Amino acid sequence: MRGVSAPIGEVLMLLATITAAMLVISALLYGTSLVGSEFRKASARAARYVGTSITFVDAYVNSTSGCHHVYLKNTGSYPITSVNSSSVMIGNTTSLYLVSYAGYNISNPGPGYWSFIDIEKPNEIWDKSETLKLIVCPPAVLTSPYKLVIGLPEGVTYTWIYG
Repeated sequence: MRGVSAPIGEVLMLLATITAAMLVISALLYGTSLVGSEFRKASARAARYVGTSITFVDAYVNSTSGCHHVYLKNTGSYPITSVNSSSVMIGNTTSLYLVSYAGYNISNPGPGYWSFIDIEKPNEIWDKSETLKLIVCPPAVLTSPYKLVIGLPEGVTYTWIYG
């Protein structure tokens, strides 16, 4: 004859099995949710990378300061919100200098520095189809043809040669 403890033991074993199964399912759902979230973030980054495009419009060198005034247009699908975090290099076919960011809306940042000015809508955000004036002052005198390299925080790099 069975005692009272056998059915209680079976019930406890069944509850432990159900609890373990619920823990495994919860962990799987959490992992799936986490993977889905990371996939959505990676997809958004990839879309911004693919949707980023800049077009060279015009450039001239100020004969007094030696600074290059370069006009660029955002022809991409997204605004570029962190222009100040970009890497800017200027030079020619034989040398290239990395210049430091001097600040927003500075018309003469000085040798070895760069700045930018929103021409159409001054708000420090490079909106879609907006033209930006980049002022780049090389640390040394350069000869033409000039080379400008911009690396955006999105990971996109552009190179232009002008004279």
